[in-house]
Amino acid sequence: MNGLIGTKASAKFIFVATDDESNLPSKGEMKEYFPNHEMNIYKAWGRFRESFFDIQNYIGIRTDGILSHRSWSNNSNHCISHAIRLSSECKSNSFFNLKYQHISVGTYHLDHNLMKELDEILTLIRKINDVTSDIVTFGKTLDKGKNIVEQNDLVDLSMTNPCQQSLNKLLNGYGSCARQELEKQLSNWHNKALWI
Repeated sequence: MNGLIGTKASAKFIFVATDDESNLPSKGEMKEYFPNHEMNIYKAWGRFRESFFDIQNYIGIRTDGILSHRSWSNNSNHCISHAIRLSSECKSNSFFNLKYQHISVGTYHLDHNLMKELDEILTLIRKINDVTSDIVTFGKTLDKGKNIVEQNDLVDLSMTNPCQQSLNKLLNGYGSCARQELEKQLSNWHNKALWI
């Protein structure tokens, strides 16, 4: 269960990024823009910080591209400072959106299934990127092997003269179709979760 959503079936969120909390809307403003709705503000580094990880990574991918998401960089992209949680019945307010567009990172209507789906997509992206990173390393390993053989006057044509055409066919674009499919899945997730 995602701590931000809590025990409710779903909630609407306005994710913001600001270094200065005085830029955040006050409770009074929130009541004016979104009357008769439950509202909470959560700090990204606070009690529910683990709940922010997938959203942070998702927004990081949207900003930096799908190749930016790897195991070693997981959860390092801190692009959200706060989440404003509103009732799922709440309607979007264009006046709020205009006034706070300079700190708004995204507005989403999230439920537990959407968060699970996002986690699964991000896990696949991380795995594909890790494997393709290994393939890049594989090319460097072949070069390293060739240098070792040549420097030590060893004869091994499979190391010094591998079939470049076969290698290029195997290595060029390795994983690109899978990443394109995952980008489509992220786009579909975005369209389902976007609160407009």
